[in-house]
Amino acid sequence: LRYEHASFVRPRPGERVGGDAALAVAVAGGMVFAIVDVLGHGDEAHQLTPRITHWLELHASLDARESMRLLHESLRGSRGAAMGIATVHHASGLLDYAGVGNTVLRLLGAREVRLVSVEGVLGQNIRSSPPQTMQLQAQDRLLLYTWTARGQYPYESGPILAYWARTSSRAGTHSFCSIWARGLHER
Repeated sequence: LRYEHASFVRPRPGERVGGDAALAVAVAGGMVFAIVDVLGHGDEAHQLTPRITHWLELHASLDARESMRLLHESLRGSRGAAMGIATVHHASGLLDYAGVGNTVLRLLGAREVRLVSVEGVLGQNIRSSPPQTMQLQAQDRLLLYTWTARGQYPYESGPILAYWARTSSRAGTHSFCSIWARGLHER
């Protein structure tokens, strides 16, 4: 199983950079998809973003909850962040999700499922995330996004959502981050 994915990150209107990031990382046995929303806006929030994405590139694993716990410890004393992390196991097709703060994962396909994040701030205070594991189907698509877009977007396609967030006045005055993925079954 291979995956195609697209991401879109938009800083708050009027700013050049922000604290949002979307990341897809291949790891042994699967894929890790993550969205990050550092507290604050602009340059100050952006300063923490590379630290988080670098950590994920080096240390992310197929255990979403454990990756979340270890990154939380690594970020202690920082301004903190919200994050959603989804892992997909190639062999079994299982999806694991863990999230904290203003992040959401939607599974779109034959059924629609929304997985939610626990309250808290990565690096400051988080509650233990309950296991959220699902079996993926061939037609399933994943959409991870920050809460700013919750309930406002009219589309289920990641690339169309990214275009909408970039061009629509309804997309709001906040930063925005999303990643969309689907599996490509090899014949």
